[in-house]
Amino acid sequence: MQNGIERADSITFDAHKWLSVPMATSLFLTKHPDALGKTFSIRANFMPQEEDEIDRLGSYTHSIQWSRRFIGLKLYMPLLVFGWKGYEETILHQIEMGQLLEKKLVQNNWKIYNDTDLPISCFTDSKFENDPEFTKYIYNSFLETGESWIINYPVGNVFTLRACITNYATNESHLDALILSLNVKRKEFELFTSV
Repeated sequence: MQNGIERADSITFDAHKWLSVPMATSLFLTKHPDALGKTFSIRANFMPQEEDEIDRLGSYTHSIQWSRRFIGLKLYMPLLVFGWKGYEETILHQIEMGQLLEKKLVQNNWKIYNDTDLPISCFTDSKFENDPEFTKYIYNSFLETGESWIINYPVGNVFTLRACITNYATNESHLDALILSLNVKRKEFELFTSV
């Protein structure tokens, strides 16, 4: 999943999508430590001009927000509590749940349309892969009940359902409940379209 990452000049990562933090939390990592200083550096005559005074002030010259809200706190605090090791364990668990979901989908005659190490499955029933109403029906059913969050997602010219494991508390019983609901909704669609 990370092969070649060391060749990147910079990496952006939406922490709110995988690290269980509130929306609009992202990381920007770069090999060029002076890039942020050059990008966000602003001189203001009311701020100290001597380098040693600026260093004591912390990040005002390294952040676009200066003294405004500290968005990074949403990630900083969980890192203090769980640490990188805790996040590593969480991510590995989510990957394991993603692999288990894919296995259970295949066992229940759902066809997988993507290949990734990430805990994301794009799937549909091959009998209905040419009928966009199938995935739309199932998506809307889940939207109405709120029992799970899946979306109607195109892979090539096939509309699939996309499930992504992002909750650290997801376990096998949640996956079984999702599979059961998917199978029930598939049967409903079959009955509905056969009338």
